Amino acid sequence: MIYIDKKIYYYVKKRMYAILENQFKIESKNITRALHKECMETTMELVKTFPINSKMFKGTKYNMLSYYLKNRKLDGLILEFGVFEGLSINYLASLIPNETIYGFDSFEGLSEDWIIHQPKGTFNNINLTIKHKNITLIKGWFKDTLPIFAEEKKNQECSFLHIDCDTYTPTKEILSNLNNLIVKDTIIVFDDYFNYYGWENHEYKALMEWMNEYNREIKYLGYNECDQQVTIKITK
Repeated sequence: MIYIDKKIYYYVKKRMYAILENQFKIESKNITRALHKECMETTMELVKTFPINSKMFKGTKYNMLSYYLKNRKLDGLILEFGVFEGLSINYLASLIPNETIYGFDSFEGLSEDWIIHQPKGTFNNINLTIKHKNITLIKGWFKDTLPIFAEEKKNQECSFLHIDCDTYTPTKEILSNLNNLIVKDTIIVFDDYFNYYGWENHEYKALMEWMNEYNREIKYLGYNECDQQVTIKITK
């Protein structure tokens, strides 16, 4: 048995109390943590409305992406919005070597302010790497590129969409411009749907408005337990 001198014991105990007390003071005034706690509570309230059979994913977003890409019902267009440096589009392309995946991005960063410390223009420092031949990039702002794309593909349907453009306006532009191509059983994976401060004003808001304006209906299929991703299926 190891014996500790009483003086050392009480000194260490006193120091530990001081450290914990100081940490408590810091945490009790940490605005970022308080905001995160608040957003987790609002996120939890939304999750409570999901169907009982919705899937909860653990780990990275790639588990969810691969699952729903492999289990989609429709043969049709596979699209990603928000390519950035190409990590997710390369991953998706590797899973479907015999199909084309279209990647849309301005490559100029965020088109509008998003969350705290990520204003308009964030993500414009890009080191893009494309590894697969079945990737087709369409560069430009969605408001400019999507009307043309939608007209060219007007006789096709969207099978799978990965929306990773973060903010409200581009998400709304995607849904509105592709409305006629988004059909029953189209799968949409939102990369930043909830679980961060202000989530109600971005991808979530765009989806709710689109549903209301075009009389559409969805089913929540799955979500990431510790992140921001949500997957839906179009039902109407």
